[in-house]
Amino acid sequence: MSDNFDELPDFLEQWEAIKDVEGTSAETLRRLSLDLDFFIAVTHPDNVPSLLLVTDVEIAASKEDLISTAQVEILVEKTPDNRNAVRLQLNDKKYEEVFLKVASDIAPKVCQTDISEEAITTLLRRFRTWRQFLKSERSKGLGQSMQLGLYGELKTLEFLLENDIDKVSAVVAWTGPEEEEQDFQLNGVAIETKSVVHSEPQKLKINGERQLDEDPFSALIISHHRVHRQQDAGETLPEAVAGLKNLLSDDTNALELFDEKLVLYGYKAIEETEYLKHGYTIRDTKYYRVHGGFPCLTESNLPVGVGRLTYVIDASACEKYTYEPETIIAWLKDPELALEGELPEESETIEYKATAWTPVGEKITGEEERKGIEATLKTGIVQTIAGFLNTEGGQLLIGVDDNQSVTGIEADLLSKNKDADDIDHYQLAIQELLQRHINDRVFTYLKFEFDKRENGTICAIRVRPSPSPMMGRPVSGSGNEKKPNFWVRRGNATVTLEGDDLLKYIMEKY
Repeated sequence: MSDNFDELPDFLEQWEAIKDVEGTSAETLRRLSLDLDFFIAVTHPDNVPSLLLVTDVEIAASKEDLISTAQVEILVEKTPDNRNAVRLQLNDKKYEEVFLKVASDIAPKVCQTDISEEAITTLLRRFRTWRQFLKSERSKGLGQSMQLGLYGELKTLEFLLENDIDKVSAVVAWTGPEEEEQDFQLNGVAIETKSVVHSEPQKLKINGERQLDEDPFSALIISHHRVHRQQDAGETLPEAVAGLKNLLSDDTNALELFDEKLVLYGYKAIEETEYLKHGYTIRDTKYYRVHGGFPCLTESNLPVGVGRLTYVIDASACEKYTYEPETIIAWLKDPELALEGELPEESETIEYKATAWTPVGEKITGEEERKGIEATLKTGIVQTIAGFLNTEGGQLLIGVDDNQSVTGIEADLLSKNKDADDIDHYQLAIQELLQRHINDRVFTYLKFEFDKRENGTICAIRVRPSPSPMMGRPVSGSGNEKKPNFWVRRGNATVTLEGDDLLKYIMEKY
């Protein structure tokens, strides 16, 4: 492979030399490569520029390859001497500057090969990348906030590469340029990068109710970079890009994919001088895991009909969900470790119950005592769910004791002579309990999940806050109906509100 693009004047020099030439024929050509029949062409009389690759080999282009855009047209054609050609041509004169940027990126990539088949593949692949970019909203360069965002994502990618994540896998995992909900997705673990200027309040802006939805992933991580932005100092975007290219330099596939992702993001080599004014220094980086009572809004805890929201999280509220970078890398390499990760402490939005109805570790002297203890345990389930409904929502995990040790729901199932893995029966039993002791509407606000671990299965019930008050009735061991109560969460406990306290609470909240 030769780097022959430097042996001839570059694309823009060639363009400047011929753009105003009045040709005596239909087209003026200037060669761009010594090894390929690759030209910049100007069609007369309108002086429309194009890139033209002429070859004797068959051009195997798919329908997807030959989709044009408003700015650039792509054609496969025959030359007058019956050779094959691929042409990228300006589609509208008002987009001339855009076309020149596209051509300035594609031309050197094509010239880096001296084999026609590889040149064709490079041209078509590179234009597919540009086509996605041209159809997006990122065609006018990067504003200051997007520059900061890109810098943060590049440093997260660097973090992956420096910790021995496979180069191609790491670049493929970078989904930020494709405008996915999270910036990185690898082996079932997602990372959302948030970069905030050091001198500003550390508020993490969340775009949409799915960005921090952990359900599809083994783990969802926020990478929070606290960045010092400087004028004429620090590491610039072009320097960060160059550093990553150096890390990827021994893997051609990873390097080419990285170049394509930069284009999709809106970063173009031809505009690098525009990004030299400001530099960045990362003061510190913290990694938060979104789970348990993490302060976020997702589809599961929003009222029906509410969506497309944007909100901010104060970074100080995320501190107790901090994990070491070594742990994050371990999860990325083995997602099963994330599933076996530590559980958060009990809080206003997290509650643990070892069982739902089965006494464990207690000496029971008779049937009446057993019924009484079972009723108390069931009441604890009803009480916690009602408390979450009437406060800010939360998550009840059954099968975990107060020391955050997994005990499993198997004891509950076996006590009812059911198979230890019959989670359908378990969910149905919990639903019937809540329906009987809260109401039929409760299921609108609940989501059940089961997490099978080494020591047992956890039943996790996610609860959205109710838009109206929800009363709950304690379970009676004797069969006698008990009066309804109004429960709310206070810290890591559920309490009963009565009298004036109840009236005041309902008036203020609802």
